[in-house]
Amino acid sequence: MKLNGRNTLAENIADNGGFNLARMAYTLNYGAEKILPGFDANGFTDGQLYYLAYAQSF
Repeated sequence: MKLNGRNTLAENIADNGGFNLARMAYTLNYGAEKILPGFDANGFTDGQLYYLAYAQSF
């Protein structure tokens, strides 16, 4: 299925804006990145896991 990016531009911008706002709220709430005790994140930081979780939603 082919999509025309111009038709979805506003939604794409809104998705990116919401993602960035959520990331800022996450950072303000949790502060500096910490490693959770007993949690094996395969070497990923909290921030990297956040981006990976977002990417998997697509």
